[in-house]
Amino acid sequence: MARPLFQLGARLAACAGFVRPGGVAADIGTDHAYLPIWLLKSGRVPYAYASDARERPLDSARRNAEKYQVEDRLYTVLGNGLEGITDEKVTDIIIAGMGGTLITDILAAADFVRNDKIRLILQPMKDDPRLRVWLFENGFILEEEKPVCDAGKVYTVMLAVFADRKEPRCAALYPYMGRLPAVKDSKPYAQKVLRILSQEAAGAQKTGDMGKAEAIAGIMDEIRTRYIGEAT
Repeated sequence: MARPLFQLGARLAACAGFVRPGGVAADIGTDHAYLPIWLLKSGRVPYAYASDARERPLDSARRNAEKYQVEDRLYTVLGNGLEGITDEKVTDIIIAGMGGTLITDILAAADFVRNDKIRLILQPMKDDPRLRVWLFENGFILEEEKPVCDAGKVYTVMLAVFADRKEPRCAALYPYMGRLPAVKDSKPYAQKVLRILSQEAAGAQKTGDMGKAEAIAGIMDEIRTRYIGEAT
C-alpha cells in the first residue's frame, strides 16, 4: 500500500515551491532525501537526484525512496557539492541547510551552473550577505527571495539564475536584504539582520573604526524604514 505524502517543514516547503513543475531537480546535501521524495510523490518532477558527500545519508535516502515507492525515479549521487551531477536535463538545483560560504564554494567549483536554463534554489543557514555578494559578482541575479520562519528560526530562500550581467555597483542594502519584499512577512528576517548589524557596529566602534560604524548605522536605518516601518 502506498504511503500518504508527508508534509515538509516551512523551510523545505519554500524550496520546493521554487522548483518548476516538470523539471528535473537535484538536491545537494540531501540528508534523508525528504525534499526530492516530496517533489516526486507530489508529481512536481518526473525524476530527481539526491546528492550527498557521505554514504550514510544516501543509505537513508535509498531506504526512504523505497518506503515511499519512488526508488525507480530517485537517483543517489555520492560526491562533494555538485560532483557527479552530469545529467544535462537537470533544471533546478537545490542547496539548502548549509552556510552561505560553503554554498558559494560549491557553486564556484561547478561551471555548468552558469547557464540561464538552470535555477538555483539556495537556502543558507548563515552568511547570507556573502552569498548574495558572490552571486552578484559572478553574473547571477536574484529573481526572488522568500522569508521563512521554521521551528522558531528565520531564514531566506533565494531563487537565482545566471544572466552574465550585473548592475554597475552593488547597492548598499542588497547584501543584507537582497530581493526580499518590503512586506510584513519580511519583518522577522529584517529584525534578525538588524541584530547582526548591531553587533558589527558595536565591534567597529570598539576598534575605533567610526567610518564603518556610521556606514552600518545608515544601513540599519534604511532597513528599519523599509522593512520594520520605523521612522529614523
